[in-house]
Amino acid sequence: PYARKVDHAEYECDPAWCIPAGGAGPVRGTNASTNLDPGAMIQQIIVLLMCISVCTSDVLGQWTSVAGGFGYGEVRDLHYSMTEHRLYVAGQMNYARQDSVVLNGVGYWDGQHWHAMGSGITHPNLGLVPPAQAVFVTDSSVVIAGQFQKVGEVLNTAAVAVWQAGAWGTAGLDSAAVYGTMPVRLDTLDGTLQLFGGFTWNFADTIENWAQQNASGWCQYDPLEPFEPCGGAACRFQGEVYAAGNFETLNGVYDVARQGSNGWEQLGPGLLGDPVVQDMLVFDDLLWVCGDYLAAAGNVASGLMACGCQDST
Repeated sequence: PYARKVDHAEYECDPAWCIPAGGAGPVRGTNASTNLDPGAMIQQIIVLLMCISVCTSDVLGQWTSVAGGFGYGEVRDLHYSMTEHRLYVAGQMNYARQDSVVLNGVGYWDGQHWHAMGSGITHPNLGLVPPAQAVFVTDSSVVIAGQFQKVGEVLNTAAVAVWQAGAWGTAGLDSAAVYGTMPVRLDTLDGTLQLFGGFTWNFADTIENWAQQNASGWCQYDPLEPFEPCGGAACRFQGEVYAAGNFETLNGVYDVARQGSNGWEQLGPGLLGDPVVQDMLVFDDLLWVCGDYLAAAGNVASGLMACGCQDST
């Protein structure tokens, strides 16, 4: 939805970017700002294979469902809690086919059964449930974000809502100011909850496209940079913060940027061909970036690359 035309014809492939070679690739973890513990990575792989759609190619050569899947609407994000041993899902699914458990966009799997989280996303009209785009598990709560107006009939739960101690609550955002915006991703950076997407929240201080929640509430991550039109992800690598998405910074950096002492810096020639970066994380001493970009546009690979990033030139 965020198309723009940019002339990158003068750029050439940057040797700092490399095609990820064979073997195990990165797995999204609880905090993308750190290298994943191999044991934790293996456990998450096992959980993902067991809990949603299990690929048993070495035994049966086919995919199989878990408890019959869902009725109406898709899953858009998932997050495993290693503390609770639960797999949380968010999206537009109406109910789990097993036992016909009504979910309304959010629920969790405990290894045997699907469970509702209260009444889920309030469903004011016929048709699909208003979508939750992202789910994230913190030490004490589960946070969802998306294009919904209300969760669990609780006031001020538009766009972002928090499940804590068995009940839905507000994330401290005025629904009148945030409803209708498009948050797409939740994560943490330096232990602080981050929200990315395409949105403008008109509070006392405007918050655009990349918000973070701290002890005093929500704020713009970088008050001087709106990351128009859409923020997508962030992590810390080699001691510095990297941002990705589908954006052009005010100083002309596209889609992947490093926060330097003089503002946001481009990595070599950047990614070419008007890409959309969906996610990134640190693994095996490299910054891994995935998204909608093509080798045909001048990148060294399509869809997934890794970068050493010591020198932005």
